[in-house]
Amino acid sequence: MEARLCRPELPAPSSWWVAAVSQRIDDDVARSRRLRHGDVDAIAVNVTVTQPTAPGHVIIYPLGVALPMTSTINYSAGQTRANNAIVQVGTDGSIAVTCGQLSGTTHFIIDVVGYFRFVGP
Repeated sequence: MEARLCRPELPAPSSWWVAAVSQRIDDDVARSRRLRHGDVDAIAVNVTVTQPTAPGHVIIYPLGVALPMTSTINYSAGQTRANNAIVQVGTDGSIAVTCGQLSGTTHFIIDVVGYFRFVGP
């Protein structure tokens, strides 16, 4: 499974998000990937940050939990950087993405490259 989280209401390219200072964006991973809720417990992602106007970080985490203290990716102004992560989804199959930047904006892309189900013993 490979998919880009996208916001169809944004102008092309729609697979990019533009985040403002301390903005949080939520996405229903299961629904947007045509999976049933309960079929996805975590996702494997590649997150790319580009064109940041100031240093900052992006945190990807399950929707419905407190903001974690650990970032998914850190960057400086003008950098284009990428990182891989495995992110647990919230109880409704959603994730939250928070941009921690003191000023300006950044563009970021999240490519979903796989998903996981947690199976007990």
